[in-house]
Formats: sequence, C-alpha cells, structure tokens
Amino acid sequence: MRRDVFIRAGKFDATMFLSADWMLWSKMMMISDIAYVSEPLNHFRTHANTVRQRAGRRGIDFEEDFLVKKYILDHSGFSFSFKEIHQAFDKIKWQWIETIVASPTAIDLKRNIRIYKYLSEIYSDLGWQLGSRLLLRYTGLLRFVKYLKRTQLASLSNNQ
Repeated sequence: MRRDVFIRAGKFDATMFLSADWMLWSKMMMISDIAYVSEPLNHFRTHANTVRQRAGRRGIDFEEDFLVKKYILDHSGFSFSFKEIHQAFDKIKWQWIETIVASPTAIDLKRNIRIYKYLSEIYSDLGWQLGSRLLLRYTGLLRFVKYLKRTQLASLSNNQ
C-alpha cells in the first residue's frame, strides 16, 4: 500500500468497529489500482467470544456491511440493475429481519432505526417485509399460547 494512496483515501474510519479495513480498501480501489492475490495471505480463527461475534450480536455488522456496500455502489462509476443491487443487500436485509424476529431487543433501538433507514433506500417494501415476518412470528406464538391454554384447561377439567 502506497502512503499517498492511503492518505488520499482518508485513512481508516475510526468510527467503524468491524469494517474500517474493508471501507479503506474500497476507497483505495476508487482512486488507484489494486491487485488480487488468490492465495490466502492471512489466517484468523473465530469463536463465540471474538470481537466480530460479539459485535455481530449487537447488529454492528449489519450496519457497517451496508455502509461499505453502499459506498462501493455510489462511488464505483458503474450502473447496477435493480436485481444486482438487491443481490448485494439481500443477505444483510434477511439476516437483520430474522434477528429482529428471533429477538426484538437484541439490537438497540437507535441502531435498528438506522439500519431500517439504510435498507429502506434499497427496498421500498421493507416495512411490509419486516411487518409480515413479525406478524407471522407473533401470530404463531399467539396460536401456540392459545393451544397451551386450551390443553391446560382441558387437563384441569379432566382432573376435576
């Protein structure tokens, strides 16, 4: 990495917890040539207590992945089809929605609002997609609770 390219790219974004390197490489790619080496140059291990895993549980990965991909999309000079844009962001969207459905308080409210706003730029029907998944989840839970109540009442009446 050349020093002048590093400086022109804006150095590391210290506000990014997980993706500062990815954002820096993306910025450098926009102003210079980058070579691809297909052999592994680094090795890292992962387990439940790594910084990435802990931050992922708080939704930081969703937000930062979106910001880097959006930067590339906005600054690459290429035009992308609707389908290509959705393919780039679908994984983030569905993982975020499934995290909310599974545990609505896992990600703090302010971050959820930011992620919702970011993804709404790409998906005009995001509110409907999120709402329908939550509705399916909670109507299923309500049906289960009603079922438990019915079976509990039935077993109580049988015991009397």
